[in-house]
Amino acid sequence: FGSIVKPKASLYCLGIIFFIYIYNLFNDIYSVNILIILETFIASIIIALIEYYYFNNYDELSDVKRKKNTIIWAVLSNIIIIFSAVIFDWFPSITVSVSVLLLVILEISIIAMRYSIYIVNLTDTNDLNDKLQKYQEYKKNIKILYFNTALNNSYLNNITFV
Repeated sequence: FGSIVKPKASLYCLGIIFFIYIYNLFNDIYSVNILIILETFIASIIIALIEYYYFNNYDELSDVKRKKNTIIWAVLSNIIIIFSAVIFDWFPSITVSVSVLLLVILEISIIAMRYSIYIVNLTDTNDLNDKLQKYQEYKKNIKILYFNTALNNSYLNNITFV
């Protein structure tokens, strides 16, 4: 559980902090407050937990359920990030045009994250199928080898030496 949620939360946190830092650079601020880093990590943990809850058994979900969960996750992620940014004042004195730009970047990031999760799951599925096929071939070859060995041994046991 922790090994799945924490890395994703770290990625989300890093992404949010990156945008805060870029925003700060445009305002001649060259650092990010440590309290803001903590706030972004807590928000990121919540987003990662939601993702874990909705996509834990990704392979077992129907296409309709996957789409529904993706929409729920995207909406909740938006709410959490935007609500946290407003409440904790991550972007002080932000203009409307910059807030629209940040919202567009947020949406692109969420879409990219969902797509990357899809690709990872697809790659994992293909990898598991390949390994299963190799294992089945291995088991088949072992059975043939065992059968041939048993056949040879039974033949040798019936030979009598004069």
